[in-house]
Amino acid sequence: MEKSYFFILLFFVSTLSFSQAKCEDADSDLLYAYSHVKSAYNSNNISHLKYYSNRSLEAFERSKEKLKTCGCESAYDLAYDGAKLLAHVENAGTFEDGRFYVKRARDIAQQSIVELDKFTVLTSEEESLLSLKSEKEKLEQLQKELKEKESEIKAKLAAQKQKEAEHNK
Repeated sequence: MEKSYFFILLFFVSTLSFSQAKCEDADSDLLYAYSHVKSAYNSNNISHLKYYSNRSLEAFERSKEKLKTCGCESAYDLAYDGAKLLAHVENAGTFEDGRFYVKRARDIAQQSIVELDKFTVLTSEEESLLSLKSEKEKLEQLQKELKEKESEIKAKLAAQKQKEAEHNK
């Protein structure tokens, strides 16, 4: 019975570590999205604005898939909003209109990075907690085994003393 608990716990820990890898990939894409949207905001003409906005949009789209797998809904929602805003830049008629969308997307990209960082910190704390529980269960099992051995040794010692006492008589 205890072995099955151990395997279930091992399954959850491995699932968490797989999710953690997806979160790291999503974090990388969100950083790219932020970097490109920041470059778009700092650009001085509409063609550069559209170019960097498009690169940021692509990074947001990549991150959305990974965030869905990772399980961080708040960062996913923000990435979705950022991609939606950047999709408007391509059809913006003037530099100022495009920059309006880029500025909002830049703020959202920054927020999504913060949300994902919060999520991964909580996830790693949960993973540490599961690891500690696993160690506790192993130690409790070892303690039970040692108590059983102790009682066996005491029984053997008592039997040996009894034989010795009979032998002395």
